[in-house]
Amino acid sequence: MATVSAWCCIIVFFLFAALNVDCDNAPLELYNSSDVGISILTVDNFNSTIFKLRPEHGPLSTENLIWFVQFYNTWCGHCQHFAPHWKSLANSTLAWSKSLRLAVVDCSKKENSPVCGYFSVSSYPSMKFFPPGMTVTGNWTDYVGPHTETGVFHGILDFMDKIKFPVELVSVPAKSVEELWTTVPADVGNLVLLVETPDSKLGREVVLSVVGNIYSAGLTVRRATTMNTALLESLVSENVTDVAPRAWSLSRNSRMTRIDVSGKENLPLAFVDAILALDDKLVTDKNLPTPIRKAIGYLKPDPASDSNLSNENDVKKKKPAKNLRKPTGDVPTAADVSDLVSSIVYMFSTEISTHKAIDGADLSALQNFIQILSELMVQTIPQQTLLPLQNLAVFLRKQTSTTPLKIKGVLNAAGFDPDTFPTHWVGCKGSVPGRRGYPCSLWQLFHTMTVLALETDASQNPRVSPNALDPHTGVLTAIFHYVKNFFSCQECSANFMRDATDLKAQTATLSNRDAVLWLWRMHNSVNRRLAGDITEDQGHPKIAFPSAENCPQCRLRGSSGEETREEVIHWKDSEVLEFLKRYYTVGKSGGLNVRNAQHRELAMREHGVSSAAVSGPDAWTTAKWYVAGLVFLAGVVAGWRQFHSWRRRPIKWNFSYSRARVKWM
Repeated sequence: MATVSAWCCIIVFFLFAALNVDCDNAPLELYNSSDVGISILTVDNFNSTIFKLRPEHGPLSTENLIWFVQFYNTWCGHCQHFAPHWKSLANSTLAWSKSLRLAVVDCSKKENSPVCGYFSVSSYPSMKFFPPGMTVTGNWTDYVGPHTETGVFHGILDFMDKIKFPVELVSVPAKSVEELWTTVPADVGNLVLLVETPDSKLGREVVLSVVGNIYSAGLTVRRATTMNTALLESLVSENVTDVAPRAWSLSRNSRMTRIDVSGKENLPLAFVDAILALDDKLVTDKNLPTPIRKAIGYLKPDPASDSNLSNENDVKKKKPAKNLRKPTGDVPTAADVSDLVSSIVYMFSTEISTHKAIDGADLSALQNFIQILSELMVQTIPQQTLLPLQNLAVFLRKQTSTTPLKIKGVLNAAGFDPDTFPTHWVGCKGSVPGRRGYPCSLWQLFHTMTVLALETDASQNPRVSPNALDPHTGVLTAIFHYVKNFFSCQECSANFMRDATDLKAQTATLSNRDAVLWLWRMHNSVNRRLAGDITEDQGHPKIAFPSAENCPQCRLRGSSGEETREEVIHWKDSEVLEFLKRYYTVGKSGGLNVRNAQHRELAMREHGVSSAAVSGPDAWTTAKWYVAGLVFLAGVVAGWRQFHSWRRRPIKWNFSYSRARVKWM
């Protein structure tokens, strides 16, 4: 019977563990192993993948190729938009793998923060080139250019051109055919020369597609531009400038043939096919095995999908969304402390931590934000979070420069470790992983700050100004500076600051009452812009807030707005303000809205609040315990009934698991 009971307990333990998995903290993966041509990098495999031991080059260094790495954040809407384009780019450059490889790092994961911080990734998506032969401590190159598929594609070609890699890509300076042959290895007897105008990318695309696909070892390719008139005159007597691009097949026995691709729609593919046909002939002549070549994809610009992704502020044409689903689950009646705490945890563990040094404008922004945040949250967040923030505010005031490591040291000394403290989205939990989460909780934090600033008596707390735009102690100023200097989604930050700049251009003074309403209106305008966007959580559609269900008195008669998103809603500002004050004044009206068990325990212990004043366990938690109990009882009954038919056998436990880890840097 003891054996049966043991097995029942084990089964229930693992079942409950499975039920207790916190799926909302596991963002949706934008990339995975099924994405051809993209390497998934983490803190564990970054060094071992990018850097190899090459004895002839001394220390660890990149191989004889370029790594092009995108650092992204799963929560970032712009990164979600960009993911399909990066995958298409990987497909377009798949045949270039001898010279170029693409990879990604998800900086939304806490464990990857050391990598993202080391490479100073403070905005997403960020793309970096790691050139051939670069050592671990060497210099990488940031991609600076439009975040479009075509723009990044051309950026890759320009970088290769800049570092003159691979050698076949370099425009030959030879002035004659004879001199041209001196640039080719002696054992290569056949050469294809591509000629194009200086501003053309075609030749480079073709060269990169064929250099890793030539199997005969007797063929190579070179490119020249129409500026090299001496070389062109040695090839033909006619003016080639007017008819470029062109290509010639040359051999050392002086035979020269023009490659004719006239009438072909896809010129890059036509040239590649012609060159590989020459290689096939050489393979056959040498009785070599039939080559198995890499797939060759080409960029196919789609005006609908290749618009400038960096201009997300453009109004997108969307069909009116009718018969929208209502948000799933219970409609929250107040912001949740767990979301506020989680936003602060994530802020320190993942956003601020990616800055190598914090000084100048960054330091000033952080000083003001943490000071005002710690002043306003006195009666809102648990002491385990508040006291470290207060200590940090004192520490930052004394600094002229600091680092994320020192900041975490101050927090850790006060018992708050953002790297291990749990993040748990409650009101901001998405219906699917990777939606809402941190961006939602940051909005909640900002709204809560403006409401608490309104509730603060300026005479008792001079560190929070009655003017929300005060350059030193204004609540909106603190929010603006944080978003500008630390919010990592670069397009989200740019759009937010565009509205902030417009506001500051209109006035230098804004009451805390008007600040609450301004941020609310601004948030609703963002919701209108993103309604129907691929980043939207379908379980929580972007509707005008507060909804008619949340606050029916907030809308004048005849206004609804949920169904079409096109209807103009007439708001009653006085009622909206009262609603926002109730919704975001968390923990100051006799109870704490803390639905996460771990955060609720802290709130009860540290705020001295009775369990009756704190929101009880959510239905999911209750259901898990109920199901676990039923399964346990069922297991005991079934085990008792079958006990006498079982044969007793010794149970051998042999668990073993190990995984090699690569120490970072």
